[in-house]
Amino acid sequence: MRVITFFFLSLNSFVVQGQSEPQNDSLIYWDERELEWSDFTARVGLLEEIMGEAISYCTVLASTIDKDSCLYYEIYTVFNTNHSWVSGIQSSELLRHEQLHFDIVELHSRKIRKAIIDGVTQGDSQEEVGKRITSLINEVSVVQNDYDDETLHGQDADRQQEWVTKVRDSLKQYESYSSPTGNVFFPTSQND
Repeated sequence: MRVITFFFLSLNSFVVQGQSEPQNDSLIYWDERELEWSDFTARVGLLEEIMGEAISYCTVLASTIDKDSCLYYEIYTVFNTNHSWVSGIQSSELLRHEQLHFDIVELHSRKIRKAIIDGVTQGDSQEEVGKRITSLINEVSVVQNDYDDETLHGQDADRQQEWVTKVRDSLKQYESYSSPTGNVFFPTSQND
């Protein structure tokens, strides 16, 4: 199974492109429910060596409400059913493996929320915050590939369980960044 992760970003001048909360029946929000095989509704791909493809992504929109006091952000983790497909074996183990890919995207969404909040409250420049976000976006692809490599795409049950534990623990660690929307107030010193 091949996993593709996209990040759509718009953070004023933090990064370059974006969209607000996705509105589409083919999207499953991370906090809505866990994935089911029936969510993989796209037409089967043409490459025989690939058993399927799962498309999950994070959308980021950030804008200033009042340029001197507050930044509003929306960061959603979604799974796109219309672009995800599977052929062959649909085991519960493989589905759990795919769910953890989705969880890894949510973990990085939380890390991006934290980077925005920390950057704004610490008075970092938009460029500095943008660099942190870009680094996290690059990191998620590396983590997804490491996950597949280390678990043999979910075939190594022991390594799979290690990853489940690691990702769940990390999600708990970043629990305070789980809300997709928020306001961050600029430090008072920037208003003077």
